[in-house]
Amino acid sequence: MARSSKNKPVPAKARVKVFTEMGKWCLFEIKGLKEGTVLSGIFNPINKAFDFKWKGEDAMLWIGENAELVEIQKPVSDK
Repeated sequence: MARSSKNKPVPAKARVKVFTEMGKWCLFEIKGLKEGTVLSGIFNPINKAFDFKWKGEDAMLWIGENAELVEIQKPVSDK
């Protein structure tokens, strides 16, 4: 069964912002990343994960735990 387009991962921007204790400790694991930083990456609306690169490494924030969405960008159309 295909997922609807609103449930597909999309390019987005997120701001690092700690909301929970779990979010604080998850952010602590990403060395050098500070609250207020705005990042470009991919947002997955199903699990609220925000994937991005930090200092050349794959990293993840959780929207509502240690990040907030700033912008959801238009997905690149499949050709």
